Amino acid sequence: MEYKLTIVQNAIDSLNESLSKFEQGQNGDIKAHKFAILHMAHFVELTLKYSVQKYTPHLVYSDVYRNLNKSKFKTEHGIDNLNIVEAYEKLASNGYEFNKLLKNSRPHTITVSDAVEINKCHKCTKTGVLFLDSELEDCIDSIKDLRNDIEHFDFSFNPKEVRLKLGYLIREITPFIDCMDLYDMDLALNEDRQEVFETLSDEYEQNLKEAQILLKGKIDKHSELCRGVSPKDRMIDSHLYEFTSYDCPECNQKGMLVQDDESDSGFRCVFCENEDSLEIEYKCDRCESWTPQFFLSTVGEMTVCENCHPENWMGD
Repeated sequence: MEYKLTIVQNAIDSLNESLSKFEQGQNGDIKAHKFAILHMAHFVELTLKYSVQKYTPHLVYSDVYRNLNKSKFKTEHGIDNLNIVEAYEKLASNGYEFNKLLKNSRPHTITVSDAVEINKCHKCTKTGVLFLDSELEDCIDSIKDLRNDIEHFDFSFNPKEVRLKLGYLIREITPFIDCMDLYDMDLALNEDRQEVFETLSDEYEQNLKEAQILLKGKIDKHSELCRGVSPKDRMIDSHLYEFTSYDCPECNQKGMLVQDDESDSGFRCVFCENEDSLEIEYKCDRCESWTPQFFLSTVGEMTVCENCHPENWMGD
């Protein structure tokens, strides 16, 4: 007997499998989180591809996508100043035969990144808001990177990290699915998976609210400590008196990686508790300029910026 799934059925099957493996992981089988991530990433990939297939059918194939991005092809067909969806629609309205761009009978489909770029062309006609915004794109990149690590190299995660990533993704992709009218999530989910789905989404929202309260408390406390500092003292070293925050590279929350005296790095995310980022600035031991960690290096017992590194330093 042949087993066959449409792209929608395939996507929903992976979503239900992801939620099932996630539940197993939360019940003590930590290894199951690995498969929760892989299945969720597969669900996201197929959802994005289905959106492309539904509105611009031939663009789901990489041969068509690549050709519509070539300067020569765009100039020949008068689509230079159009985004790829507009270009496709113009060609389709003129009766263009896209099948002649396919090189074989089983053409390759586009990548996740390609699908993201195509879906970013869709926006609300009333508000102009993108259906696939920067937050959803960050979510997709995060789960894609973790999947690639699992499939191609070594990896590490903890149950809380998986819970937050999946919860964040569900929260962001559900409105996209609704706006693009892809499928009804309530009908798509298996009955025994509904509760897990809702718990992930609800828990993420609650954790985010608590993190926002904690962040506000830290900002207020810092403001109170600096209340009596004169403008002159603030100008001497602004880093000592300004409340410093960074976007967290682990959970993708904006401005939630903040100063924390108990952290080894001096910073901790109030949402996911990550303590590291290459954007965190530290003083160069030689010139005392504040420099992002990415541009610092260790020379002997000193941490120096690029300008002060022996390879670039020509003397005082």
